[in-house]
Amino acid sequence: MFEFRRAVRGDDLRPLWNAAFEPDEVFFTRDYQPENAFICADNGKPVSMLHLQRKTITAGGESLSAGYLMGIATDPAYRRRGLAGKLIEEALRVCENLDCAFLIPASENLAVYYAKFGLTLRGRRPSTGHLSPCTGKAGCIETLSGLYERAYPDRAERTVYDWETILLEYDVRADGCRYTVGDGRGVLEAVPPPDTPADGCAACILPFTDRAGSLLTRYKPYINLLYT
Repeated sequence: MFEFRRAVRGDDLRPLWNAAFEPDEVFFTRDYQPENAFICADNGKPVSMLHLQRKTITAGGESLSAGYLMGIATDPAYRRRGLAGKLIEEALRVCENLDCAFLIPASENLAVYYAKFGLTLRGRRPSTGHLSPCTGKAGCIETLSGLYERAYPDRAERTVYDWETILLEYDVRADGCRYTVGDGRGVLEAVPPPDTPADGCAACILPFTDRAGSLLTRYKPYINLLYT
């Protein structure tokens, strides 16, 4: 029997995560909070999940409160039953008192799926995979943050905690006024931004207020939350 609820301490969501994504122990030791996870359980076993985090997006110099839907995954044996869709709907209901909600699709096909819930492509994320990493080691967080904010005035904000997590999870290389962030997949972020077309899998965003809808349409913020 399916049960839709928030996760509790006894729920082990690692198997679902590891089957769908790269294993990420940093997330579960630093960021994971059961009360921020929506799950569908079958006789107590989590078979579908979604995590919700609070974020801030800057667009046109204004701050927008946002809910970030991430880590959406369903056990392959339980797919095509609408389980993840119900979790998305519940998470969006929780976000209705914010300016917007967003997620980052893993593929363009998934972006089409999320559009059914009103989450449409509005953000931008330059394609970076072909770049060579900058030489040298990571600079201090204050320097990296300053470069990031100047390169992307309209962006998803990053806290010091976020940068600490990025440095734990990724290979960050800096050289003067440049940096790159990458892993085995290649370069995932570069500053200054590369002169390349936008990635087709930029953020899907659902605005809940007219102000958010106007700002997000006009400024198309850069959203690339590497630490998740």
